Amino acid sequence: MRIAVFHDLPSGGAKRVLQAQLRGLGERGHELLLFVPASADESFLPTAPFVRQVTTLPLPAPPDRARVLEGRPAPLDPLRWLAYLGRVHAAARKLAAAIDDAACDVVLVHPSQFTQGPWVLRWLRTPTMYYCHEPLRAAYDPFVTTAWMRLLIRASLGRIDRRNVRAAGRVLANSRFTAEAVRAIYDVPAAVAYPGIDAERFRPVNGIERQGLLTVGALLRIKGLDFIVRALGRIPAAERPPLTVIADRGRAAERARLDRLASRSGVDLRLRTRVDDDALIDAYARASIVLYAARNEPLGLVPLEAMACGRPVVAVADGGVVETVQDGVTGVLVPRDEERFAHAVAGLLRDPERADELGRNGLAMVRRDWTWEGAVDTLERELAALAYGEKR
Repeated sequence: MRIAVFHDLPSGGAKRVLQAQLRGLGERGHELLLFVPASADESFLPTAPFVRQVTTLPLPAPPDRARVLEGRPAPLDPLRWLAYLGRVHAAARKLAAAIDDAACDVVLVHPSQFTQGPWVLRWLRTPTMYYCHEPLRAAYDPFVTTAWMRLLIRASLGRIDRRNVRAAGRVLANSRFTAEAVRAIYDVPAAVAYPGIDAERFRPVNGIERQGLLTVGALLRIKGLDFIVRALGRIPAAERPPLTVIADRGRAAERARLDRLASRSGVDLRLRTRVDDDALIDAYARASIVLYAARNEPLGLVPLEAMACGRPVVAVADGGVVETVQDGVTGVLVPRDEERFAHAVAGLLRDPERADELGRNGLAMVRRDWTWEGAVDTLERELAALAYGEKR
């Protein structure tokens, strides 16, 4: 197939999924053409090496998004964002026209970091497949922003997002949790197309010393890093290992807040940002346990990456994580309760043989059930059915 690809993603798990999808489709001989606005983060896990052609439209840097989501906008922020969204709108129209002119069989569309459901879905004449990583959480999720900001965003960006998603020819979701949200919010069906894990890259490293606890995620409140720090503070100091946080992006205010919280809780917090994959894999492999506590995470690649590296996971049973971690088999799932989370972590620290057993089980599960070959099989079938008008 001749496949056009659109995305406007920042760094993070969604970008990792997109890169692996394009690698897999390219290896199967499909011709891939990438269309992106300049706001898309192509420095993080670039997708250009896997496509035949890249079309980029210029777009200036956006206004300060953090202070708006935190409910403290400056007086002129609404006007700044209105003007900026006009530029996003214009760029999307041009990209949609360029995609249609490319005479592709189908368009694989990933989200916009500004409207979530991107505007190109509304204007494309070529059949469109929208891969939804999550809905516009700022409009619906109480853990993302304040109540009054949710209402404002739902009445503005939420209307744009909903109309755009409903214009897609077909919607795929990265988990059952996300598929249910798509049906509830957009009133459209969504098929589940799980991503995979590159088990050749993410793999155990033998003969190394375990060095404390690890969590991976952006420095954002929804990632639950504060919960992890508070929970670890409940473990006796003599048994409490250091906690390493690896973040691809985030807010300076959140970093300062975590530092203060760690100091009060007696947690040795070590923050690393924007590490490459080799360093990330090494950190997974050296961790005694990988911790995860994101709120309403659509899927969460971190537990799967940890298991691919042979490490046990302690996670909050929230969102799509319950679809990836098998409680008592590949890790431990607990409610969002600091005492129970701390108890689960301490229990595995005191029983390293049990921790290693969970890690081995997780490794076997990922290699069996979460391959990129299987994930690309599903995506390829869905794209072909849409391109050639088959019924699903």
